[in-house]
Amino acid sequence: MIKILEQEFISEVGKRANNEDKCGYIATSTYVVCDGVGGLDKGEIASDIVCRSILRSFSEQANCTIEEALPIAESSMDAFLEENQNAIGMATTLTLAQIRENGIYVAWVGDSRVYQFRSGKVNFVTKDHSWVNDALKMGLITKEEAINHPKSNIITRAVQGASKPVKADSKLIKDLLPNDYFLLCSDGVLESWTDEELEDLFSSEQSCAQILNQLKLKCEKLSKDNFTAIAFKVEDAQIPALLEEEAQFVEAIPVTEYKEPFSAKIEKEAKSGGSGKTFQLAVIAFLFLAFVAGLFFFKDTLKKVFTEDNSPNKEQREPQKKEEAGQQSQQDEPEDEANPASDGEQGGVENEVESDTDTPETTETDDDKNNAAGTNKKNSK
Repeated sequence: MIKILEQEFISEVGKRANNEDKCGYIATSTYVVCDGVGGLDKGEIASDIVCRSILRSFSEQANCTIEEALPIAESSMDAFLEENQNAIGMATTLTLAQIRENGIYVAWVGDSRVYQFRSGKVNFVTKDHSWVNDALKMGLITKEEAINHPKSNIITRAVQGASKPVKADSKLIKDLLPNDYFLLCSDGVLESWTDEELEDLFSSEQSCAQILNQLKLKCEKLSKDNFTAIAFKVEDAQIPALLEEEAQFVEAIPVTEYKEPFSAKIEKEAKSGGSGKTFQLAVIAFLFLAFVAGLFFFKDTLKKVFTEDNSPNKEQREPQKKEEAGQQSQQDEPEDEANPASDGEQGGVENEVESDTDTPETTETDDDKNNAAGTNKKNSK
């Protein structure tokens, strides 16, 4: 069971005309931060719709996934756009953290981030969907150039509505310890704080309120954008052992119904170093025993079949046999006819037929091409 000791948030307009950031949380359960894109209140509406919709989906279904919740939020955006054509073009980033029994589930779209700090070090951080991050991964710019790059506000993914669906990245964090801090924040915070400075900030044994107060003071001086942050601290992190989860999974799918893909069988037999041959020998031995058992059970029937006279001249020889039999009966005294035993046992072998059911493959769609082109947050705001 994972317990949260405390949580706090800040959301400030900064040096902008209005605050397009939106955040919300269900205490000790679910946390969301969104950074709107669009300007003229459009971004503010987008972030508000998505934040409320995501929180609602995760509150109604304990183990909801971002793949289930995000389309609902996108449909809510489309419903608003149908009645407000002047808001077309609005979009928002999204970060989510939800506390679960087996870990902390995080999901994100855009360049708002989720951090995990442990003993003053970044233990996990989401990867921005941005032009700068893509350029950094391809080696086009250095880490130093990325900090104040002119294209730092161009994002490559954003929530824009059902007409332009987007794929969110997600991860279940199981590496948890008591006193781990989590931070969800918009990019306005990152204008004032580097990762190294955030590590120093979260290294001290301060409350979440004290930490966010220091974060706010620096952002008020240096950040040009809105800045929003939620911080929470882990009190207890007892996660069920992985072996127990696997055992429950096996019980949920009976062995008699589970079918391994053909390719998986080949790979498993290759790794086992001859287990396939052992299986073949076992099958041959089983068939041999079944054959012997069949001979035993059907011996009387087989004997009768093989001793019966089935020659082509059988009909021609029948009268002759009867005549010979009549002559013999006159010479010998009458005897009681002996009926041959007919109570031989007869057995049956049932063949089990195991039917395979093909399981349709699922494919994961790529991001909408409209998102790949990027959304310029800096110019729109």
